Amino acid sequence: FKEYRVDGFFNGHMEARRFEKKDFTSYYSLTGTRKSKDFQQSYYELAITDGQPDVTMYYTPTGTTKKVVVDFEDKSNIVRERNTLVKDADGLEWNNGDKIVVGGERGIIFVNNVRRYIGEDAEEFEGIAMCDQKYYIGIEDKNELLILNNNFKKNGNVFLDGIDDEVEIEGIACADNGLYVVTNDKIYNISVSGKLHDTTNIEGKDLSFADYYEGILYILSKKDNSILKIKDKKIIDEIPIAHEKEVGGLKASPEVVNIILRKK
Repeated sequence: FKEYRVDGFFNGHMEARRFEKKDFTSYYSLTGTRKSKDFQQSYYELAITDGQPDVTMYYTPTGTTKKVVVDFEDKSNIVRERNTLVKDADGLEWNNGDKIVVGGERGIIFVNNVRRYIGEDAEEFEGIAMCDQKYYIGIEDKNELLILNNNFKKNGNVFLDGIDDEVEIEGIACADNGLYVVTNDKIYNISVSGKLHDTTNIEGKDLSFADYYEGILYILSKKDNSILKIKDKKIIDEIPIAHEKEVGGLKASPEVVNIILRKK
């Protein structure tokens, strides 16, 4: 393909949405109109602009009649909904294929639906992030973070310096220089020791779960039922969530933003 400067290659049999660009060639893996579980009734529009392919994707999320339009080359503008058996889910993380879910009200960490850590007296957890092989979990009413090692053994606490004692932690994400701690209307950038670096105000969005991926901070807006994409302290995009169900955590990946829905 490089020798003959092939502009585009299209595949329709893997039933996986994927886009990559290597050398001169754009590679598209297109899901089908019937077989795909994530992208029901999908179809595509191909435009050639200045000799380059540009694909727009259309699909209808399961359980809705609303048609969603996305730029196929944008790898992070699709939301994939996943279910969990954890009724009080309050955070989502993945590690080597294991799904880690926070049982917030009970202060329990589940790995593939099995209990791996139980918190101390009456601790309520909110949010989780794995940074440098350590898990950081928010303790909702204590203005601090719990640290667990890779084997889910307690490794200490982080006390949030310079953050109002009255705030309630809603989400946690890794950062290039430490961690992001999300509250209802603020994003605190802190060091792993708890020192405050910076604060971003995001008013009127009712912020919750967060994840940081390839320079973009993804945060759930409970008010708008959407996922905010934030870069350089500014909202650059909002990704709508098709269902108005209770979200129990989110995790960004190369292809989609994964959310888990709380079990009723």
